[in-house]
Amino acid sequence: MKRVTEYFKNPSVSQSKLTDLSIDPRRLDPNRIKSDLGKTYFRTGSALDVLITGDMQEFQKEFYVMVTASPTGQMLDFVEACLGYCTDSGRTLVKDIPVGIFQNAYDDVGIKRDSFDKFVYTRFPIEGYKYLQALLSSKDKTVLTQVEAEIATAAADSLLTHQFTKGWIAIQPEDGERYKYLYQVPIYFRYKDIDCKALIDVIRLDSVSKKVAVMDVKSTGNSTLSFSSSVLKFRYDLQAAWYLVAVKEFLNQEDMGDWEFEGFRFIVESTKGTGRPLVYKMSPKDLLCGKLGGVNTNGKSYKGYDQLLDEYIFHKSVGQWHYPKEAWDSAGEITLDLYQ
Repeated sequence: MKRVTEYFKNPSVSQSKLTDLSIDPRRLDPNRIKSDLGKTYFRTGSALDVLITGDMQEFQKEFYVMVTASPTGQMLDFVEACLGYCTDSGRTLVKDIPVGIFQNAYDDVGIKRDSFDKFVYTRFPIEGYKYLQALLSSKDKTVLTQVEAEIATAAADSLLTHQFTKGWIAIQPEDGERYKYLYQVPIYFRYKDIDCKALIDVIRLDSVSKKVAVMDVKSTGNSTLSFSSSVLKFRYDLQAAWYLVAVKEFLNQEDMGDWEFEGFRFIVESTKGTGRPLVYKMSPKDLLCGKLGGVNTNGKSYKGYDQLLDEYIFHKSVGQWHYPKEAWDSAGEITLDLYQ
């Protein structure tokens, strides 16, 4: 979806940025930022988000399923270097790659064990040619391995058919036209005079009760039964509270009238074994702590998005990302308070 691509390019503040800030401000240092876009969990999750819409044409437009085995070691590095040069020069066929690109890639990788001729003319045609051609054929699509595609497809099938989850994310025949579902909705809004954004997986509008349900689809590498342990670890409470603010702004922007919110739900499936999806609803207290911060049942304090946005404004204004704001405020002295 073009609007999703544009969302990730937009520099506005998201809950992901605020979560990173709560862990270590250096994660937001412009000179250090690393993207999750190339990680397998991000690719699988992104594919799942599209597959639950049931739009296979959109999936095929956005993703390229790689059936060719990836090379390893320096051959993989060489292929990726060649890909970069080919992308810059607009080449899409391996047979059209000039020797200069091969030479540059060979030098960039620093290959010493094999001579240029042996590596490029003997090994590459066997170990890397088909993989590089597949990458070039994928163009601007996100490349999924066959395993990643199978995992995402199985998870989507489970969520769309299981009695616990299907009614939250897709139209059911028995409901007629009662519900309207919006998928992958990018929302841009202002908060504390800062440009902010959120990307909502599913919004369900109930035309009868005038209630709106907001959902985020999560895939986990663990059992769905243990999802609660991930909520504070990855600050999903902050995400849920942030998304509700965003959807309220969206309804106002679209002049959709008054709606009652049904809270926030995570629709969760495991990538290690599908078939046991669960729905996790955030309590009002958890949502409030996602906004204002709070202390969990083990006595650990967490910041909410309200405080974190203030800290983001501070770091942005002074251009310093090396320490948390409290370290700057205390001139680098942290008081230990280890016991209750």
